[in-house]
Amino acid sequence: MLSPTEAKPSLLKISDKLSVRFQKTGSGPPLLLIHTVYSIDLPGHGHSPN
Repeated sequence: MLSPTEAKPSLLKISDKLSVRFQKTGSGPPLLLIHTVYSIDLPGHGHSPN
C-alpha cells in the first residue's frame, strides 16, 4: 500500500470547465465517499415560519 506522501494526485476532466482532483491509495475495490449537504431554510424565508 502507498503512503499518502507517495501517492500522486490525478485530475479527472469532466467537461471543458469542470475537473475533479483525486488521489488513489490503498488496495481493493474503489470506495466513493459522498458528502452530505444540508440546506438551511432560515426563519422568514422559503417555507420556515417567522
